[in-house]
Amino acid sequence: MKTNNELEKYIVYIEVRDIEGKIILDDNGSKVTDMRYETEMLTSNMEFNLRHLARSLKAFMPDRQINIDVYVRNSISATLMNMYSFRVSEDKFVQH
Repeated sequence: MKTNNELEKYIVYIEVRDIEGKIILDDNGSKVTDMRYETEMLTSNMEFNLRHLARSLKAFMPDRQINIDVYVRNSISATLMNMYSFRVSEDKFVQH
């Protein structure tokens, strides 16, 4: 059983939309629904890490709507479980 002071693997999804809330298109006109990456983080630092990521993203894209969701793999059901969210425009951290 993991404690809050152990590194755990997470999948981070970052959704970026334009100022009107529309999905962004790439150079070919295809929808870009999210960016994602896998990382290890301390669960106890999750809110701090997501706030830092949110500030960095907002600095590069101040006119965009940004949402960050953090998932963990459930080995029993072979699914992803949404554990944390950060709504950048609302400055709201949510633990699910």
